[in-house]
Amino acid sequence: MRAGCAFLAGSAALGVTGALAFGLSPALATASQTAARISSGQAAILTIRTVPAVPDARVILDGIAHLTNSNGVVTIGTFAGRHQLDIKPPSRQIAGTGVQFSRWLDGIALADRKVSLHQGLNREEAGFQLSHPIQVRFAARTGRPVPMSAISSITITSSLGARFTFAPSDPPSLLAANRIVRIQSGLYPQPIRYSVRAVLFGGSNVVYAGSQNFFVHPNEVWMVKVLLFPMRLEVRDALFGFGIGSAVRIRMPDGISRIVPLGTGHAVTLKSMPRSTYELVAKGPGFGLSAPATLTKPLVAKLLLLSWVDLLAVLAFVVLFIVGLPLLGGRIVRRQGSRVRLLAWSSGHHRGVTAAEPVATPGEPQGGGAQKMTAHAAGDVAAGAEPAAAAAHVPDREAEQRSGAAPAAAPMLGVADSLAAVYRADPMAVAAESPAAVPTPDPIDRAEDEVTDTISAIVACAPGPIVGQGLDDPGRRA
Repeated sequence: MRAGCAFLAGSAALGVTGALAFGLSPALATASQTAARISSGQAAILTIRTVPAVPDARVILDGIAHLTNSNGVVTIGTFAGRHQLDIKPPSRQIAGTGVQFSRWLDGIALADRKVSLHQGLNREEAGFQLSHPIQVRFAARTGRPVPMSAISSITITSSLGARFTFAPSDPPSLLAANRIVRIQSGLYPQPIRYSVRAVLFGGSNVVYAGSQNFFVHPNEVWMVKVLLFPMRLEVRDALFGFGIGSAVRIRMPDGISRIVPLGTGHAVTLKSMPRSTYELVAKGPGFGLSAPATLTKPLVAKLLLLSWVDLLAVLAFVVLFIVGLPLLGGRIVRRQGSRVRLLAWSSGHHRGVTAAEPVATPGEPQGGGAQKMTAHAAGDVAAGAEPAAAAAHVPDREAEQRSGAAPAAAPMLGVADSLAAVYRADPMAVAAESPAAVPTPDPIDRAEDEVTDTISAIVACAPGPIVGQGLDDPGRRA
């Protein structure tokens, strides 16, 4: 040790003599003071290590520059006491690499500082932040490359909270690869992680935010996987389901619309569509129905087109419903004294009768005796005959009784009215209200007559328009 100090002192003295002889820099005078203190037993050694290793970093101690070796280490002999220390990146940096001082081991972030050295060995560490350029490429999940021109922008964030948005063709010139932290053994270059947050393809984000992470290394290319899926479009008729249509209009997430022509079978397959929600409208002979489609996996979208055939079919159905239903189930009638046409359905053919037909009871001769009018004839007379005309056919019953002749065969309108009125009050009294001039038929004829009279009463009491019944007759409404 003493021999080394004597050597350092001799070197310093020789340097001072040369400096004074030739008038060189005053720094050599400082070197003479250093040599004098070393010879007096106050020698100190300073070792500086760069983290990470930075070759040719410039360490300036008391105005004298020293360079680090290939491992980023430099050793300087000096004396114990206070010194001025500074460190700078290499004057000639490696192409594509940025070097920036970060901190000293004791936490001071200033490169130029004062240090106090003690006798013997003194160790110090200097941390640097390295930066490198990056390149970004894109590919589908199948590995097929995606043109960079299709990507409008990419957004990444660092583990330090920094956020960068740039075009793939113009990435940042340098990205920090590490930050300097202190651990138990000294300074440590902790790598900075970068996460892909968004990749815009046609206005849609085609990555899951935070699912892909990268670190910065020299001459490295980031390969970003994007979400592209195939989408098959099929156009079918809305009612009958057959293939139809010539194209599909697709509205992209960025608001731009594109027309895609259909191929064989009125369908087309789009291979690399970004993950997004689209608005699809079929084009063809008719009206295309708009439908949204969310593409998160391979999708088959079936679109509907309301064609002219569907419109004709709907129109034909409406015409058949409005016109054909009354023709099939009934007919259109007009009330007397009303301009409104109403729908009425009849249970069968209406038989028009203008005069009552006499019905002979069993056991009576056809040419004489009491005649009975059927309920159907009475209904016909009620629907079509005027009260005065009907009364003209009714004979004088008292004259017939005085002469002893049988009643004439005439439409018994009064009997029909009486039966209808009595049936409304008491159906069992229909037989008791029959005129005495009508002879009592046998039980079989009586049963038939009761059925006939009951039907006539029901017809007379039925509400609503009934074909064949004169509702406008005041006498029949009673």
